[in-house]
Amino acid sequence: MRSDEVWVNLRRRIHRFDLDDGDTELETAILQWKLFLGWLPSSIPHSSLVVLSEYAELLRIRFQSHGSVDDLEESIELHRRVVDYLRSRGKLHAVALNNLGVAHALRFFNFTRSDDIQTSIALHEEALSIASAQRHDRAESLVHLGHALTLLHRLDTKAPLVNRAIEHLREAHNLIPESDPLFVITTLHLSDALRQLFSYSGGKPDDIRDAVRLARKAVELCPARHRQRPEILIGLAGKLGVFFEVEDNQELREEERLLYRQALAEQSPRHPFRCVALAQLGYRLASGQYFGDSTSAELDEAIQLGHEALSLTTPEHIWYHVILSTLGYAYSRRSSLAAEHRSDLDESILLQRRGVEHVRATASYRYIHLHNLADALEVRWQREKKPEDLEEAISLAREALRLCPPGHNDHPYSAYALGRRLLVTSSWTFEEIDEIVRCFEAINNTIYPLGHPLRSWGVGNIAQLVHARYVRSQDPHDWTYAMDCFQLATDDPHTSYVRRFAAVKRWIAAAEKSNSVEMALMAYQRAVDMLPYHTHLGLDLAGQLESMKRSFATMSCEAAGCALASSQPVEAVRMLEQSRSIFWAQMLQLRTSFEGLPPNLAEKIVEAATGLEEYHSQAPSADASGAERIIQQRVLHKKFQVLLGQVRTYPGFENFLRPYSFEQLARVTARGPVVLLISSERYGSSAIIIRSPSSGVEHVPLTGFTAHARGNMIALLDDTVPQHRPPARDGKSRLAIVKVKRPVRDEKDLMESLWSNVVEPVISRLRLQKCESYDARPRVWWCCAGIFTSLPVHAAGTLKPSPTFLSDFAVSSYIPSLSSLVMARQKCAKTETAKVLIVAEPDAADHTPLPESLREVDIIRAKMASNPCALGNLRVEVRQGRAAVLEQMDDASVIHLACHGLQDRDQPLSSGFVLRDEKLTISDIMRLKLPYARFAFLAACESAAADREQPDEVIHLAAAMIFSGVPSVVGTLWSMGDEDGPTVAGYIYEELARSYPNFDDDRIPFALDAAIRKLREDGAHFHRWATYIHMGV
Repeated sequence: MRSDEVWVNLRRRIHRFDLDDGDTELETAILQWKLFLGWLPSSIPHSSLVVLSEYAELLRIRFQSHGSVDDLEESIELHRRVVDYLRSRGKLHAVALNNLGVAHALRFFNFTRSDDIQTSIALHEEALSIASAQRHDRAESLVHLGHALTLLHRLDTKAPLVNRAIEHLREAHNLIPESDPLFVITTLHLSDALRQLFSYSGGKPDDIRDAVRLARKAVELCPARHRQRPEILIGLAGKLGVFFEVEDNQELREEERLLYRQALAEQSPRHPFRCVALAQLGYRLASGQYFGDSTSAELDEAIQLGHEALSLTTPEHIWYHVILSTLGYAYSRRSSLAAEHRSDLDESILLQRRGVEHVRATASYRYIHLHNLADALEVRWQREKKPEDLEEAISLAREALRLCPPGHNDHPYSAYALGRRLLVTSSWTFEEIDEIVRCFEAINNTIYPLGHPLRSWGVGNIAQLVHARYVRSQDPHDWTYAMDCFQLATDDPHTSYVRRFAAVKRWIAAAEKSNSVEMALMAYQRAVDMLPYHTHLGLDLAGQLESMKRSFATMSCEAAGCALASSQPVEAVRMLEQSRSIFWAQMLQLRTSFEGLPPNLAEKIVEAATGLEEYHSQAPSADASGAERIIQQRVLHKKFQVLLGQVRTYPGFENFLRPYSFEQLARVTARGPVVLLISSERYGSSAIIIRSPSSGVEHVPLTGFTAHARGNMIALLDDTVPQHRPPARDGKSRLAIVKVKRPVRDEKDLMESLWSNVVEPVISRLRLQKCESYDARPRVWWCCAGIFTSLPVHAAGTLKPSPTFLSDFAVSSYIPSLSSLVMARQKCAKTETAKVLIVAEPDAADHTPLPESLREVDIIRAKMASNPCALGNLRVEVRQGRAAVLEQMDDASVIHLACHGLQDRDQPLSSGFVLRDEKLTISDIMRLKLPYARFAFLAACESAAADREQPDEVIHLAAAMIFSGVPSVVGTLWSMGDEDGPTVAGYIYEELARSYPNFDDDRIPFALDAAIRKLREDGAHFHRWATYIHMGV
């Protein structure tokens, strides 16, 4: 057999093992050849060279699957023996040289020894020089040489290296047919080289687009069980991450995460490329915090992935410094979440420094590590104000900019990073700022032209820089230029809402710094209009809530306060309404009736809405299936939005699912005034009164509710109300968490403060008078925003000169938003009365017994017995499990839950009622439709307790009931005494029995008020009677 045929046959035999059918066949072949070679003399005959090469290749394949360094070292040694033997006899063959070159390149990847990559290049060049006229020998040499040059380019930024690599790889790509196994690897390597050119050596956007196209082709052609498939998936993922920075398309990031998770699922625990997938996935999870699509759980996962990646490498590994940097980046991101993670920042800086130390000065990616370290130092400077941190961050930014000259892919960000850090110092010069402004102006004219998704970011940077220049120069031209740029950046329709929202927040900050209320209001209006679109569609419901908390937790009060400062109270109402309860509004969209539409369109949009609800209800999954669900969820949301656009083309549906107009909102005051309470850090606290549908809006400044008064009132509340501990009377509380006892301050201080600073100015403006007859009192609905959601406004009162309470003037109810009252009224007009469901759990496992809950059931039964119709529809469930209770709730008109309540501040959707077997959570309630529901009494602790860190989303059990269709709810702001449940229930169910099966919605809040008066008159402490509130109609 001719020599060429021998090596061709070797190649074919080796390709048998490309498909991973388990390791049995591979291990058997390795063992066979090892035994065979053991029988040979030390001087291996020429006829056995192919056997030696095959054994060496099998060891290399096993290394690439399982990462045993011993396999790689032995493979190199065996290949070296083959090459030395052939060279000594003048019979060198390209295949033998390429085999040894590939093995050296693999060792370079793992140990970054420059002699390995230089040896690899020399071997492939020699192979190319002697390659036979046969196309495959030459093509194979070109492929491996091109890949080796690409690897060397990571250590040396010289563009000719990667350009030469691309030239070789393109030639090989043209020589090899798609059916050849080498075609897939050639396609991947060419994609790698193009990505290197774009990222580090002044490549063009078309280069990364071509790289993504080729990487997709490689994935498409690679068989499902191919041993190199994980590497190919990682290759595509990395290019999508880079391409995202060009296209700013969130779908690219989602696909990137999916590919990394798929690669990890297919890799063995010691796979050589596993560390790459781990590090890159961790980085993408951590960077999602900026884009609003990561959660605290994902940041924890990012850190765990980084540590696993670090355990798989040594300081000599080519990815070691990358792993240090990505792990440090994850720690930095997590440090901003909560106080318990603040020490993460020091760990981040330590890791980032180690990463920079391991990066060569000539490395093409050094600038990335400099940016990451500078970012962490800047964050620490913002917290601790150590000047050396900011000075070092600026120094690192200058070095990064030197490494990224004009034409470099990262030049725009490097210029921005330096400019941003210079602005927080007093040492910058006009010349420095002018230079960076000119840089971005040139970038926007060339790299980010009109229509580019990143143009908004570039224009926003100009705005921020020019505004800083204006603050020092007071040049009116700078002011006009800066504000125009902010507006352009915010309104750019080609940019994602995430970047536009970032631009508008910078606009707000600049306008307020310059005390321009007019410009700030313009910016707030745009910000509020963007809020429904800012939430990342790929997050589960808990993730969406967390994202909202980080992004715009205080937006509503500041926006409304700005509108009031501009003497536009109607606009303040509009912005309050659109910037609060966004979570519930988005969920309610999916439950809207589509009656009146053409059946075909109605069927399609109902199907899309139902599908989105199902996606939202699923728990997040940290694997490939979870990543796939995110992509599917986005596709379905797009479909829903397209269908929604079609719905609005039909007569009568033009405003379908759009926000209510002020005129529509004002109609809710037909049965009593609505008072909106806001507290703004910048614009102060105010009450906004809507008396009637035609009265307009009145602004009442709450001048006494200053920042100091606000802080004092919260401290009073925390001291007056025993947070998370049993009431004093008999030690029985329906709160399932017991914490350390707090000192109790005088309740009168809190009541007086609420009265004088908040309530008295409002009732004075409303001209309310004490009523001789309690039944003659009007109703008032309180719509609280910001810190007011945590305050018991209904309990305000004074003992001077005589006892006076808000309840002497009016009966109070609360609403999460005006829209919620609109929908509740609509529900009441349609609902028929059905079953009365009473649920009690007196002795849940691991919780304090609640014996009074059984007496509560008896009292309700006795009250309902006065009405045979009501008694006949009464259903009592005691000591029942979650599933049974959910089933009974489905067709109930009245729902009463007497049990322990759990309020989960970290995972609010997991808050719930403790039943016999498990919790009935907010997530469970949200899945219910409750078509007949009219009233719910949630006789459990904290069933209407607001989250001070996220007040405007009103995520508690009572709000969940309203979302699910219950128009009237009684709940508790904090713990309730077990002994008080029967008293309050008695008053309420006496009224219900009197009117059943008809419903007079006014009677429930009046009955609750009577029960509260009874407790107060009997001497109950403030925290016992003030905990009860009514929400809804």
